[in-house]
Amino acid sequence: LRPKVVFDVGANVGDWSAYAATAFPDAAIHAFEPVPDTHRALARSAASFAGRLKANAFGLSDRDGSLSLRVMEDDSTLSSVVALHEGQGRNIDCAMRSGDAYMAEQGIDRIDLLKIDVEGAEHLVLQGLAGALAGGRIGVIQFEYGQANIVTRFLLRDFHLLLESHGYSVGKLYPNRVDFRRYRFEHEDFIGPNFVAVPSDAAGVKELLMGR
Repeated sequence: LRPKVVFDVGANVGDWSAYAATAFPDAAIHAFEPVPDTHRALARSAASFAGRLKANAFGLSDRDGSLSLRVMEDDSTLSSVVALHEGQGRNIDCAMRSGDAYMAEQGIDRIDLLKIDVEGAEHLVLQGLAGALAGGRIGVIQFEYGQANIVTRFLLRDFHLLLESHGYSVGKLYPNRVDFRRYRFEHEDFIGPNFVAVPSDAAGVKELLMGR
């Protein structure tokens, strides 16, 4: 697995992006973080990678425009489209782009590795990449699922239906393997935290991720 183009959607301060840039020295990393204070930290991290890590000061969603996010002052990882902690945080409007529009603008034909960690807005990111998904132009997808999906009502079942309709196999991510499996109602536990989707015809990649 040698990705050339990596998207880190919900990059926060850039830890995952920095890891990806180190692990994949030939890859271009596109990081997206719409919360201004958090983006400044991401930009500082990106400066260490000589232009290979592009720190975008906007998020990805289903359309160009803005989206109200609940920002938690004491924990930037919890900024979300939903209020998971009643009475805490403040709402700010953040800039958004659709992934398809961004790919066209940047001349990007394919995303080899797409990581999405946006605290409940993962389905909006995927909807904004509808063209790339339909065209088979996204490789491995890692996405978060958890309690925020109770509020958004986009369930694990919906991720399976969406991604399987585009020819992906979906599995739960464990520390040393991915458990690819068909959806069952008992999987809808809102525990998560991360799942992986791989094109069903990418047998070699699936076997690698399954730890075989």
